[in-house]
Amino acid sequence: MVDGIANVPGTFQTGSTPTITVDLKHSFATGPLMTSRTINESNPATSHSKSISQDIHWDYPKDLLSGLETWTMNPVTNYPAYTVTVISGYVASKTTVGLLTPTSPTNTKPTDEATENITYVEAQAGEWDIKIEYIDIFTDLGVKHVKIGAISKMEDGEYEFFIVCPVEDTFYFHVRAVEPE
Repeated sequence: MVDGIANVPGTFQTGSTPTITVDLKHSFATGPLMTSRTINESNPATSHSKSISQDIHWDYPKDLLSGLETWTMNPVTNYPAYTVTVISGYVASKTTVGLLTPTSPTNTKPTDEATENITYVEAQAGEWDIKIEYIDIFTDLGVKHVKIGAISKMEDGEYEFFIVCPVEDTFYFHVRAVEPE
C-alpha cells in the first residue's frame, strides 16, 4: 500500500515497459540511549573504593524504511578529564584520565567506554628527596628541600608529580622524572 492506495490505476499491455513511480514515505522511530565511562579508584590508605560514572545521553531517529540510525549526543558533550585522587605516600597508576570526545553524529550505535581502574602502590620512603634552588630576585638564592608524597607512574614508565613552591604557595611545578636507582 502506498499512501493509502492499494491499487495503482492504469492499463498495461503485453510487450510494453511502463514506468511506475512509487513515492515512499519515510517513517521514523526515536529513542534515547545513555553510554558511560567508569573510573574506579581503590584507596589503599583507607581501604575504601570510589567509582565515578561519567554519562553521555544520545538521541537517535531510526528511519524505519531504510533502517538507517543516526546517533547524536544530546546535549553535545564529552567524557571530561578526571584528575586522580592524590594519596600521600602512594604512587597512582596514572595522574589523570584524559578527556574523551565520542564521534557525534554517528551511524554506529554508541557503546560504553572501557572502565579505567586506578591502582596505587606504596612509594618508597626517602627515594624522592628533591633539592630545588629558588632564585628570588629580591633576597638572592634560596635552597629548599622538598619531599614528594604523591607520585604517579606514567604509561611510558616515567613518574609525574607536582611540587608546591615552598617560597610562595601561589604556584607549583609539574615534574617528570625517571625512577631513582
